[in-house]
Amino acid sequence: AVIKEKVSIGSNSIIGMGAVVHTDIPEGVIAVGSPARVVRRNENQKVFRN
Repeated sequence: AVIKEKVSIGSNSIIGMGAVVHTDIPEGVIAVGSPARVVRRNENQKVFRN
């Protein structure tokens, strides 16, 4: 994923592989695409850490 400067990503959110994030992403959602769009809530609150 590409995260542009001064963008905030909410806790428990997942950004899809290859996504380009131009705007803030709210807490607890899954965002994918280019530009990144919220596709659904992260209902299980799964978080993957690298």
